[in-house]
Amino acid sequence: MPHEPHYPNRDDMEVPLLRALLALGGSIRFSVRGRQIEEMLADHFKLSKEERDFASPNYHSEGNRKWRNHIQFVRDQLVKRGELDNSKHGYWVIAVAGYRRLGVEAPPNAPDMRHVKPKVTRAEIRRSILDQL
Repeated sequence: MPHEPHYPNRDDMEVPLLRALLALGGSIRFSVRGRQIEEMLADHFKLSKEERDFASPNYHSEGNRKWRNHIQFVRDQLVKRGELDNSKHGYWVIAVAGYRRLGVEAPPNAPDMRHVKPKVTRAEIRRSILDQL
């Protein structure tokens, strides 16, 4: 079995992901342009074809490419920071804070996530409950 690749640190991928989205107009429907985002970031980080396409049979996401999954975790981080809008399933949209982080003026229709309460994950709820025990 091939060895599992080491991908860039997720924190180091946040700005390149925002830049890739900006290059595609500021928003994408992931089911349509997700592979393009994967390729743009893989090129940026100079990943080999094997690293891009790695899928472990015992990987928890049932054989999905690990690179795609890694990028989706970066997206989740940006959502938690309020830099991506998470209000419409399957769409990745740069929010006002994301444009600000890039040093780019946000378009008038960019979502402003400052007043949106972040979603709490099941893992965070579980940790909170365990902390109280």
